[in-house]
Amino acid sequence: MALDIDLQDPAVQNLLGGDQPRLATGKKRELVQLAGDMDHGMTTRTNLDVAKEEVQVTYKGPDREYVLTVDVYRLPGEPVKLHLICPKCRHLLQVTTERKKIEFDTRVNQELGGRLDVERFECTWENRDAGVHVPGLLAGGMTLCKWRVVIENNVARDVK
Repeated sequence: MALDIDLQDPAVQNLLGGDQPRLATGKKRELVQLAGDMDHGMTTRTNLDVAKEEVQVTYKGPDREYVLTVDVYRLPGEPVKLHLICPKCRHLLQVTTERKKIEFDTRVNQELGGRLDVERFECTWENRDAGVHVPGLLAGGMTLCKWRVVIENNVARDVK
């Protein structure tokens, strides 16, 4: 599988580390992913979280208060993605701008990593202690976590 990358695009240059001399050698290059390591006498390193920003969100749950670390991924040409751990069932959640309205501003609430607002979303993972799932048996979603929340100005609150 090959992918063309426009190395003259300012967003791509910023993502790859700015004005490095190796980026100025051409307008487009082909990127080919190779699996496995071969002994070629060199080692490369790819930092996959260059576009990740961590934002602190507070949440007052029924049993205790939490500080949620929300990873915000903003890649040029891609929808914004949020990764966070559900405080109810402890599973990883992913929320994207393809399905939910997400507003993120790094100029506000800088001590928290930026201002984050997300429209209502819910966790759809099955609860660990819900029992054994029987394939083909419809239980009306009773085994789902269903943590429903909205985030406004870095504060998560439960919603119906």
